[in-house]
Amino acid sequence: MDAAGLASPEIPHLFARNLHEIPPALNEDLLDLYGRSEQALANQFAFFNRLETLEADFDWESCGTLNWRRELHAFGYALDLAMTYRISQEDRYALHLRYLIAHWIAGNPPGQTTGWEPEPLARRIRNWILAADLARQKWESDADFLALFERSLAMQSVFLSRRTASGTSPEAASHVARAMLLASRYFAGPRGAALGESGRVVLRGAVQAALAEDGNSNCLRPAELLAVAAASVENLALQAPAEASQRESDMQEARCVLGLLEGALAPDGTLPMFGPSARSGADEVPDLFALAAVIFEEPRWKNLAGKLGIFPYLLLGESGRHAFEQISEQPWAAGTRATPEIGLCRLSAGRRSALVINARHISSSDDHHDFLSYELHLAGHRVVVDSGAHSPPGESGDGYFASDRAHNVLLVDGRAARRERPRSSPAAGVGWIIGEGCRGVSFEEESWDFGSFRHRRAFYALGESAFAVLDLLEGAGAPDRVTNLIHFYPTFEIEMGSGRAIIRSRALRLAVIPLASTPASGVLYLSMKAARGTHPDFPGFFSPDIGVKFGAPVLALEVSAAQLPWLSGYLIVADADAAFRSGNVSPHEGSIEFELAGKRHKLVAR
Repeated sequence: MDAAGLASPEIPHLFARNLHEIPPALNEDLLDLYGRSEQALANQFAFFNRLETLEADFDWESCGTLNWRRELHAFGYALDLAMTYRISQEDRYALHLRYLIAHWIAGNPPGQTTGWEPEPLARRIRNWILAADLARQKWESDADFLALFERSLAMQSVFLSRRTASGTSPEAASHVARAMLLASRYFAGPRGAALGESGRVVLRGAVQAALAEDGNSNCLRPAELLAVAAASVENLALQAPAEASQRESDMQEARCVLGLLEGALAPDGTLPMFGPSARSGADEVPDLFALAAVIFEEPRWKNLAGKLGIFPYLLLGESGRHAFEQISEQPWAAGTRATPEIGLCRLSAGRRSALVINARHISSSDDHHDFLSYELHLAGHRVVVDSGAHSPPGESGDGYFASDRAHNVLLVDGRAARRERPRSSPAAGVGWIIGEGCRGVSFEEESWDFGSFRHRRAFYALGESAFAVLDLLEGAGAPDRVTNLIHFYPTFEIEMGSGRAIIRSRALRLAVIPLASTPASGVLYLSMKAARGTHPDFPGFFSPDIGVKFGAPVLALEVSAAQLPWLSGYLIVADADAAFRSGNVSPHEGSIEFELAGKRHKLVAR
């Protein structure tokens, strides 16, 4: 493999050199970092919540599943070891990292193992380059190791640059861009510059994919958008002075992507867990917005970050910490917003309550069937949740988490709404409804077929303490069963009350009140069923991270013998004892009336 022409006069300085000490506010983060590094020292590696202890001279291809091995080859632990060494100045962290790198080079001939797949390869290149700066004090004293490291790094960078084909997912492209841009910082000369240009092209493509409002199944999932935003901000944080002419354009694109990411966040600053690569971004979002706050001097991003974490501090140093502290305070709120670029709508009710709707079309039968599902934060608490993803993308596992029954959707004769060949963008199906004391969003310009049935769904925020979900079915025939599923956070329990279900935890007690249609002809039977875990009809599980799952409560509102047109729905009310009185229901008009806490409402699903 021709890596000639890639040379490095020295390890580039990427991290700040004016570091004093880790602020006391980061002590808990520091303990987590040391814990992960101690595990790596013992060759204990935990990916997807599966811990394996490997022998000193282990085979890189004989452990774990394919996805587990990809994480092992990606060397995320290299950054942990290098940061711990930089902070503690204890040689054992840098020495063990040096051993693992040399061991990988010896055991993974070019192109022959999992480690040469584009994504783990790109992530490893980035982690090695960042680690080299942090561990330079120990590595520069070993000329033989440094030469071995640089030869392998050059070979890997060339190998990756030849495999940056179009059609790569935005998340994978983000990893490739980060690797190529850093490789251009490491290697001098024309070939190093060419790697940087290749990285910029890939990053530009990922950003354009994030900003494209094509509205179909190619919409980015929240985790993909997070990856693009992280690559954009890291590019700004690590740009060399010679690249300043490109900075203005890069900043404009990064700001746009960060704005999209803001539009996807729940009130607590986490990402919704829709999709097969679902994750909340609990560890990544704060560091990303901390860097962005300093780069853009943006107060609301400082508020989202909360603090300058360990990685941003090491990268920006004392000057960065001072800049972060000097940014003025400005609260951030998850306001009402449509983000069609990623197929999401957020319906807000005050600072601590918001409902996030997934309007992203299903891309295939293997995709998560979460179209028009939602998550709900109420009064500062996670209440209605997406079930998450228990297995890594592409890995066979528990099929429940991708199924209709794992999401907060309407089932008609056991099947949820889906359209695999959308005609227009999610934005085209969004109709905002503003009324006295309420705000709603209706997906009214598109229809989603259940055989001969058509489905329309609307969501409402009623003041700051209640939300409503309405479903309208039209067409010919009469479905045997119509079922609304609501999945709650695992800490909640469900009790049946009079005409309502009481949902309670130690911190919150709320109610779900059915809004049922009663056609002039035909008989409507409504039942409320509570389930949890391995229930035969309505299983309920919550997976906050890959490899972890908990039994979680599910409420099923089920109707039999529904005559079309049919209109129904439910309220989720923060006050479990709120007075409620039903009113007129007009399926033909698509409207439903009721009185809640002494206030009359008329909601429409059209």
